[in-house]
Amino acid sequence: MSLFIWGTTGIGKSDTVKVIAKEIAKDKGLEYNEDTSKLNDKKKFSLIDVRISQLDISDLRGLPKIDEDTTKWLPPNWLPKDSSGILFFDELNLSVPAIQSSAYQLILDRKLGDYVLPEGWTIISAGNRIEDRANVFEMSRPLQNRFLHIELEIPSIDNWIEWGIDHNIDTRIATFLKFKPSLLFKMDTQSKDRAFPTPRSWHFCSRLIGDVNSKEMERVDLLVSSSVGEASGLEFVSWLKLKEKINIKEILGNPLKAKLPESTEMIYSMVSGVLEYYKKEREQIRPIVQLATRLKPEFSVMMLKLAKTYNRKFVQDVVKVPEWRNQLAKELGRHF
Repeated sequence: MSLFIWGTTGIGKSDTVKVIAKEIAKDKGLEYNEDTSKLNDKKKFSLIDVRISQLDISDLRGLPKIDEDTTKWLPPNWLPKDSSGILFFDELNLSVPAIQSSAYQLILDRKLGDYVLPEGWTIISAGNRIEDRANVFEMSRPLQNRFLHIELEIPSIDNWIEWGIDHNIDTRIATFLKFKPSLLFKMDTQSKDRAFPTPRSWHFCSRLIGDVNSKEMERVDLLVSSSVGEASGLEFVSWLKLKEKINIKEILGNPLKAKLPESTEMIYSMVSGVLEYYKKEREQIRPIVQLATRLKPEFSVMMLKLAKTYNRKFVQDVVKVPEWRNQLAKELGRHF
């Protein structure tokens, strides 16, 4: 059976398929692969991303070849002949109806003329919905009926941060969105703004500002606004400026007794500042753990987990700290 994943723009449909493919490869003890030249290797589990909207009808079936007195079709190189994997038709409904209809047989019967999709392969498609203003075409009822259908929801902020830890998301963005989760995704279909916040655009933003110091506000403002829009960018930059009111060095210099911020907004800002400081001063592990003993679990868990983005050995070092063993291990250990 073929599967169609529906969902609004920028929430990770394509990335979800990639994650699934990598997990299947690991479970099967195979090497994950995206190279079409290696898709018939039985030692690999492949993900082949095909954008049908970029193809002509003839591209899907292949080219004709005269063989004595008959015509045979040479299938395209991205159609596998062996091995196993996922044939991923991303943005399927961006293609015109004529192109969509050319894929009917492959999606339902796993055939395309004389070509037969090997048993080890699965077909998955994904696309935006009509209401997302993504210039998609309405899928015909016969094509819809050839799929199983699921809808991918906008991720929760906690799930997105978990994903972000493994993808080196900027900790300033992670802590800001934990404080302001409504800005993880905010798309006004009536607005003419070209940039708006989605999980994808925040990821773009993270890559842009990763090496930019928070004190370079004009540059940060420009990069953030170009990624997630002026309104969201303004909120983010305004929040960053709160750190100017917090003496991070003073707090980490005496983490067990220093006066800490009281408001939730300022605590999130302090956590962001601590993480920025740790990015440069990675020996400051014990003061961070000591500070964590004074915070509510939601803040200490976030701070310690995000610190891992800067140091993959962070957890190994944390468990050696006395305050972790004596005060935090039982309460927070399950989160790590």
